[in-house]
Amino acid sequence: MSAHQDPLIQKILHFIETRFTDNLIAVYGIGSYSDDSIPSNWMKNDIDIVIFVESITDIPKEEWKQRFKPKKFNGYDVWFLFNTIEGFQEKKKFEANPQIVDNADYNF
Repeated sequence: MSAHQDPLIQKILHFIETRFTDNLIAVYGIGSYSDDSIPSNWMKNDIDIVIFVESITDIPKEEWKQRFKPKKFNGYDVWFLFNTIEGFQEKKKFEANPQIVDNADYNF
């Protein structure tokens, strides 16, 4: 099922769009839930979402405090991973942002 048809993904996207409207650039699903090549009987009990934002500092405080804890959507653990385009494109800019680097891995 494509992401456009998946009600769970639509629910997550709606949450993200509502929460980060003014700061949102792009959203990408990564991991087993987003990989259509994995067999349908494969256990998919968590969802990893990369959220590209204009500014890390503009993420609402309560979201930032909870960034290393999953959110629950329909019984799935959903992990939100934040980054900026600049941080993604250039490792030095990524490493220069202490708000990200403290608990993140550039290679991931």
